[in-house]
Formats: sequence, structure tokens, C-alpha cells
Amino acid sequence: MRNVPDVAKTAAAWSADPDGALEPLFGELQFGVTHSPSGSFLYHDVKSSTRSWIDEHDWTAPTESLEMNYSEWRRSNEPARAARYYGMATVPNTYSPDAGGRFRFGFLAGALPSMTKDGAPPLLAPAPNKLSWHGLDCRLGHPGIVSEAHYDFKRNFVAVLAGEKRYLLLPPTQCAELSLLPYGHPSARHSKILLAHAAADDAGNASTTGSPHDAPPTAADVERFLAAAALDVHLRPGDVLHLPAYWFHAVVSLTRTVQCNSFVGPPSTTAAQDFVEDCMMRISGELPTQAACDAGAE
Repeated sequence: MRNVPDVAKTAAAWSADPDGALEPLFGELQFGVTHSPSGSFLYHDVKSSTRSWIDEHDWTAPTESLEMNYSEWRRSNEPARAARYYGMATVPNTYSPDAGGRFRFGFLAGALPSMTKDGAPPLLAPAPNKLSWHGLDCRLGHPGIVSEAHYDFKRNFVAVLAGEKRYLLLPPTQCAELSLLPYGHPSARHSKILLAHAAADDAGNASTTGSPHDAPPTAADVERFLAAAALDVHLRPGDVLHLPAYWFHAVVSLTRTVQCNSFVGPPSTTAAQDFVEDCMMRISGELPTQAACDAGAE
């Protein structure tokens, strides 16, 4: 989507001089920064349901969480540290424009009212109710940062406000082609085929090195991954992408970028959810694979 008025206005202001626009707004406010030694970013969740996997596989987190202010994050792109620090400032779903001043990053929601639950006109409609809005997440990325292929549980609206990003989008039907990590793994719902090397030359060459604590994908796994049906979307300042729930996506920051996104859910139908959950149960060994079912029918 293009020509969303508040997104277009904010993108025009921020993309011309991101530091000049954003550094005064952020000031000394600290926001979350994820550090990845490789520039490859996989979400992970350490909780009771993943504890056994962590203990059995001697797993360690692929990234670490830090806090920085805007000036510190900007300087983190020194050549020896480039593409390793991914910032995120969040406006919670309790935000309201009448009380924006009491929210640490309320100025972000104030610049993008159409991406909040009180937006007029509401970009996020149709949503079942205002409680289905999960807040506003604004990400600050250096060139070369890669968010590895994964799916999310909610509908997502993504607005690029500075810089350029590449989104590789795959429908739920491609689940079995992506070498996903199983339920119980701290990075479940992510592919173990990493795209970090592809970001450097944009050649689409997937790394054959998986997580250091998991069996790496085979050459056949990589071949299936690269052959999966995908949409290649190039987003520029002012562009808004609607990403349906349970669609797989990998994201590359082609330049230094500012992106804000809003999750809205649950999805209006459960078809995609049912398909992916069935696929994940087969990957996790909780249901027989299709190959096993076919063999049993012979």
C-alpha cells in the first residue's frame, strides 16, 4: 500500500535525514537492542516449555539483549561491528493519544495514528475490537541485518519510514519446504537455514550452516528451501505491507532502516493456522509425516 497520509508524511520527514529527525525525538531514552555476532537474527524464547531442549542440547542463545540510546545505536554501525545491532522501541497496546506524553515512545504512535487502535481512518481495520491491537513496534536496522525466515501468529502491518527493506514472503503451504525448527526449540517457528550470507551479495545463497547447537540442514534441505514458492517484495519509504498471519517471511535491511509495525489479531479465519500447526506437529514428531502416511498406505 502507498499514499497512507500519516505514513507518507512521516516517511518524507524521517527518510530525508533520519538522524536529524530521530535523534532529537529519542534524546537519551534507552530502547531495546538485540546483538547478533553474525548479523543473523532469530527470535528465541526461554521458558519452561523449552527448558528440556536447552538442557539436552547444551543450547545457548544466538543473540543477546542490550539497551542503548539513539546516539549509541547510530555509532554501533562502525565497520567492525556493522549489521550486528538491531534496535526496537515499543509503544504498548495501552497507548491512547490523550495520554501520549506518559508513554516513553508515544511520539512514534503520535506520528502514525493510523497504525494505532484509535487511528482515524484506521489502517488496521477490520479488527474484532480495540483489544486486538498489540501495540506498535519500531525497528532500527543497519545495512545487512537479516531476520531469518519465520511466521507470526497475528496479522501484521509494516510501514517503512526510512531506508529500504527486502521481504521474502512464503504462503503457509510452503511450511514443509523450509526446514523449520520444531516445537520445544527456543527458536521454534524459524527456519534453520540462514540467509545471513545472502544479504551481503543479494544472490539468494542460503547458508548451509544451521544453529551451532542443531544438526545443520542438508544440501537437499537447502535446495527445497530455495525452490519454495515466494514473493520478493522491495519496500521503500512510505510503503505499507500487509503480512497475513502464518505467512513465512525473511527480512533483509538493504540500507539503514526505520520500520514500524502493528500486530492485529487473531486472524479472521483459522485455515492458515490449522495448516501450519499440522505441519509443525509433523516436524516435531507429534504427527506422522506425509511420507510415512504414504508409505503406510502402500
